[in-house]
Amino acid sequence: MGCRVSDLSLPSSSHLSYLLFRVYTREKYLLSFSPSSGRLLVVFRAGASPQDELKAFFQAQAMRFLYPELTPRRAREEAGKERGREAAEWPSPMLMKAVLKSYEMTVHRFPSFWEALVDGGRKEGKEGGGKERWELKRVNLGTGGWRLMSGEEKELKKKR
Repeated sequence: MGCRVSDLSLPSSSHLSYLLFRVYTREKYLLSFSPSSGRLLVVFRAGASPQDELKAFFQAQAMRFLYPELTPRRAREEAGKERGREAAEWPSPMLMKAVLKSYEMTVHRFPSFWEALVDGGRKEGKEGGGKERWELKRVNLGTGGWRLMSGEEKELKKKR
């Protein structure tokens, strides 16, 4: 979590554009596979919050739940099938389906999960975090410091 875009090993910038502007348009992260390692990788956009980090982790867990057979080895095998295909079809239909289905599950279920965390504490007279008193303003999932900045975000940063 918190890797560089280059770690995704996407065959072209159009693949990155598809993930950023078609799938994860409203998110501060994108999740994909590394074809060389078969592992899930998460790239965060600039300004990603602890809630965004938890949401990305939630999606990764949703993928494990929906596709328990999708081990790193199996993902590498799927990605290996791509050598004989057109680059425009990367990643394999199975890997793309796993990303899209887990994202769909996340979009539908994460808001309830987050609300339960926040509201659970409010019912107890606290700021949030449920009975366990989770620190909701900070999540320590071991995310790296890398953040993706679009041209628009770079311009805003220069103006400040």
